[in-house]
Amino acid sequence: MTVARVALADLSWILRQISGAGAAERLGADALDVTFHDLGYDSLALAQAVGRIGTEYGIVVPEEAIVDAETPRMLLAIIAYCAHGGPADEPVADPAPGGRPARPNLRPVR
Repeated sequence: MTVARVALADLSWILRQISGAGAAERLGADALDVTFHDLGYDSLALAQAVGRIGTEYGIVVPEEAIVDAETPRMLLAIIAYCAHGGPADEPVADPAPGGRPARPNLRPVR
């Protein structure tokens, strides 16, 4: 079975759908390392986005993992980790600053 891959464009679309009118513009690569707080999203929006990802992509992300996701890059890494049952074969986004890929320290819920 192939697991769907959630990219930045997908996450951006979901966040805009959740936020409704007046939502931030589409997140671009320049927003990967900007905190969700600075982008105007709170923890409720992230929880709703992760719920939508579970529904639309079949990827279960533990709620406690959301706390560690401060930026879109971090959230995408956590989603990829959960989707593949471990580190993704290919990074969803460029490596984090310093050349080190973001790798969450959590186990997927089964």
